Amino acid sequence: MCVFAFVGCGKSTEGVYYRVSDDGTYAEVINYMGTENDVVIANKYEGLPVKVIAEGAFEDCVQVASVKLPKSITSIANRAFSGCENLVDINMPDEIAVIGSYAFADCNKLNNIDLPRNTKIIGNSAFYGCTRLASITIPDSVTSIGGSAFYGCTRLASIEIPDSVTSIGDMAFLFCSSLTSVVIGDSVTSIGSQAFYYCTSLASVEIGDSVTSIGDKAFQSCSSLTSVVISDSVTVIGVWAFAGCAKLTIYCEAETQPSGWDGYWNYTNCPVVWGYKLG
Repeated sequence: MCVFAFVGCGKSTEGVYYRVSDDGTYAEVINYMGTENDVVIANKYEGLPVKVIAEGAFEDCVQVASVKLPKSITSIANRAFSGCENLVDINMPDEIAVIGSYAFADCNKLNNIDLPRNTKIIGNSAFYGCTRLASITIPDSVTSIGGSAFYGCTRLASIEIPDSVTSIGDMAFLFCSSLTSVVIGDSVTSIGSQAFYYCTSLASVEIGDSVTSIGDKAFQSCSSLTSVVISDSVTVIGVWAFAGCAKLTIYCEAETQPSGWDGYWNYTNCPVVWGYKLG
């Protein structure tokens, strides 16, 4: 049976609701009904560690400016802080493994995030519309960057995707118009459709040699991009992948266009150098 209360063990802001998990092994935060701008989450409730910020727990709590999470937190669920438009500061304990879909969507005042060293999954639209997010550190524990994860983060200037990541979701960095450089780790096998669409300041991108698939419109309208090297591991490129990249020269290790590349992959006829060899 679930138990509801305002106050957990240790310091906790009034108005925070907790409950015991269905299996009775941990507690979670399920809602905030308080008025304080600065929120502190307890580390225990009913003698159990508080491990989860549940789905929608702080959704649209526009008064919240800061949140202090205990070290026991392992998961931030879908929409946990979505719409907290005045949230400026939140600590991210090392044990957080999952950041759910829309977890911080439209948190318009967040300006930097250091993801915990044990984070494995960045959910779909996790930081969607965080228009002031200027920097983020992705640790080498992350394996997946969800679709639209950083959609519309218009101040994000650079990103380094570690070797642990295997996939970049559709529209992951769409409309990141201040993004100037991207390094894609050597374990990434797929770059999703529109992953970097309309990143108009993107001048440099390094694509790891494990990539096999580049999705539709992946780099469309990256009007500042001047060069990109495509390794011979890439067997699929979608339609309009580099359309609208007026300054771009494409260097391909393949001698000729592979059969799996769409006929309109290079729709705007950027110059292509075939048979390019690194070093």
